[in-house]
Amino acid sequence: MKCLAVLLCVVAAASAVSFMDLFKEEVASLQMEHKKKYESDIEDRFRMKIYAENKHKIAKHNQRFQKGLESYELKLNQYGDMLNYEFVHTMNGFNKTSKYKKGLHSIKGQSDRGATFIAPAHVTLPDQVDWRKKGAVTEIKDQGKCGSCWAFSTTGSLEGQHFRKTGYLVSLSEQNLIDCSSAYGNNGCEGGLMDNAFKYIKDNRGIDKENSYPYEGIDDKCRSNSGADDTGFVDVPEGDEKKLMAAVATFGPVSVAIDASHYTFKHYSSGVYYDENCSSTEMDHAVSGDYWLVKNSWSRTWGEHGYIKLARNRNNHCGIASCASFPLCSAVLLCVVAAASAASFMDVLKEEWNTFKMEHKKKYESDIEDRFRMKIYAENKHKIAKHNQRFQKGLESYELKQNKYGDMLHYEFVHTMNGFNKTSKHKKGLHSSKGQSDRGATFIAPAHVTLPDQVDWRKKGAVTEIKDQGKCGSCWAFSTTGALEGQHFRKAGYLVSLSEQNLVDCSSAYGNNGCVGGMMDNAFKYIKDNRGIDMENSYPYEGIDGKCRRRLLAREKLVEPHVGRTRLHQVGEKQEQPLRHRLLRLVPPGLTARAHRHSGSVTLTSLQIIHGNLKNILNVKKDCIMTENSRALKERWFKNQMCSRLVHKDT
Repeated sequence: MKCLAVLLCVVAAASAVSFMDLFKEEVASLQMEHKKKYESDIEDRFRMKIYAENKHKIAKHNQRFQKGLESYELKLNQYGDMLNYEFVHTMNGFNKTSKYKKGLHSIKGQSDRGATFIAPAHVTLPDQVDWRKKGAVTEIKDQGKCGSCWAFSTTGSLEGQHFRKTGYLVSLSEQNLIDCSSAYGNNGCEGGLMDNAFKYIKDNRGIDKENSYPYEGIDDKCRSNSGADDTGFVDVPEGDEKKLMAAVATFGPVSVAIDASHYTFKHYSSGVYYDENCSSTEMDHAVSGDYWLVKNSWSRTWGEHGYIKLARNRNNHCGIASCASFPLCSAVLLCVVAAASAASFMDVLKEEWNTFKMEHKKKYESDIEDRFRMKIYAENKHKIAKHNQRFQKGLESYELKQNKYGDMLHYEFVHTMNGFNKTSKHKKGLHSSKGQSDRGATFIAPAHVTLPDQVDWRKKGAVTEIKDQGKCGSCWAFSTTGALEGQHFRKAGYLVSLSEQNLVDCSSAYGNNGCVGGMMDNAFKYIKDNRGIDMENSYPYEGIDGKCRRRLLAREKLVEPHVGRTRLHQVGEKQEQPLRHRLLRLVPPGLTARAHRHSGSVTLTSLQIIHGNLKNILNVKKDCIMTENSRALKERWFKNQMCSRLVHKDT
């Protein structure tokens, strides 16, 4: 046969069962190790899907790390079952608005700002300093599921300053700050600011020790006693890494706020962290910074035993020097900015979410699933916004938008929508009706032919309307019909829609697996042996695996016997020039493409050449995306129908 067709699908693993068994064991181990308990089986299934997606992202990153393309390594940790959106809104609580929108709060509600740091003159700074080796840093702590990183950052630098003043190290109480500094603009587990906490400690004439006011990780009633105090605080000039270096070297641990909103930060394991997407202005997490060796409050199971090595002198990477301060007697922080308008943001998000569900007729099994889907929607919305910011700056060549897949994890999307099974061809060979191997002929480009600069088979009437495969991995079937529809148009002069359901139900003997996946070449072989394929109107699409009913229908064939005798032509792998000849001279060809980093096949319907080179953007027909109607194609069909041997009123 002289064409391929439209497809976007993922390779089905032959050992899926054993892989899933191993994967479930892995998830069970994670739950035991980190004492995970979920509300229901529905949540358990969702968490497993999230874990799988995070595992895949980490594996892809670490492949780049092994090749020397990344400076740091990732690993799964206690946050492996959380969406990044959940993680940010649960763990990160640095609230920049407390300082920059309201001013710092005194005990009487008056604005009170810290002194500006002035680096000591005539001082030669050491090449490196590690305050842990000097005894000024307490053990790594764990903030739990409370956005109290601002409190840990405060105590971290104050513990260092107290050590330098008294000569001994004592652990201070973060719970004291959570419970008692609300009058200074902090909001406990909902976020806060280190400078506000320093002001509270000054006015309160001290802060409790950890042993007398232990950490609970919840908002509780204030019950303070004094353990260590400060006389004020100092702000390091914003964005000045040299001044920050001087402050750390000469005064001790400094509280800093950085952008920790990326999944790479969440799963950091070792190495020097540098992510080009990390912002120097959108800080959302407070940490303890020991000279760009940053002390976090996410327990010793995160990072390098609780620490992260953050790239220094890389244009204020992640905003390390944007919100740095220390107390005059000082503390350490790394947390995520909590939006002051969080409530209004959630209201807007819920409205968007309800509109999305109505538009796409979404229904979920329970309220638990609804909440999870909304979180996934929010995370996808954030990713799209970040990408489109880069697009607006000219850093990306394409734009993204939310669509009906906005409530799906990438992992779910791939395993639901994509069904191209390359193993059917390359491992098992093409299947004949008797199970024998049968491969297509290799395409040879015509000689001595001048190709046009561009061609669009839609304009020639060879491409049917966009279709929708639904939640069935039948893209291989749509790819098959897409190319065959074009070939028939060129032969007969009119366009007709062919039945994907016919292929889903009836070509299993040729190596295809219906909604689980298949391959176009196997489908072409089935059509050849079957001496035809049903039309769409006589065998309509259902999007499920059904019983084959090809022979129960009227014997109306679109593909005539001589088409069945035509051999399949295949373009060599990774050869764009033969593909160009194929597209320009013959018909819309089917091809296997990379869609969202997974194998898939699509129908190439047009191509444009600029100055003799292939343009980056090709028109590709995808059966899972709706586009404009093709009135022009219908008009062409009606003009041609009197010349056709087959008349179909619904085409």
